[in-house]
Amino acid sequence: QGKGDDCYELTAFRRFRDRELLATAEGAALVEEYYRLAPAIVASVELCADSAAALRASEINADVLLKATQVDGVYDCDPKKNPNAKRIKKITFKDAIARHLQFMDTAALAICLENKVPVQVFNLHKKGNIKRAVCGEDIGTLIY
Repeated sequence: QGKGDDCYELTAFRRFRDRELLATAEGAALVEEYYRLAPAIVASVELCADSAAALRASEINADVLLKATQVDGVYDCDPKKNPNAKRIKKITFKDAIARHLQFMDTAALAICLENKVPVQVFNLHKKGNIKRAVCGEDIGTLIY
């Protein structure tokens, strides 16, 4: 368990136009698919599930990338280490990168920024959150 732990959390994409929903219970499965479909991309970039999810979201022109995590959004510091951590409701990609927030790798954030794909971070373990996120409810943190 270390820095890359969040690379194996549930990742989902929502596309409003045709309600296409892609989801993987394990980010590793998505990475394996990229090894099969895009070896040139994988060879040139260290790819974790966040980066693969960002690339796929960009490819399908997703309206949002849904990132289900262990906490209910993005915090100003680690809420498991600091009980006074404050949840951030909305933040720009540039601010998230500048503040070195550790919820997603910087490469994935840059891909989403460049392709204008917002990221919704929410708690996987709260019952009904996946449905709420897919339906567009205001939960967790929005990075735009």
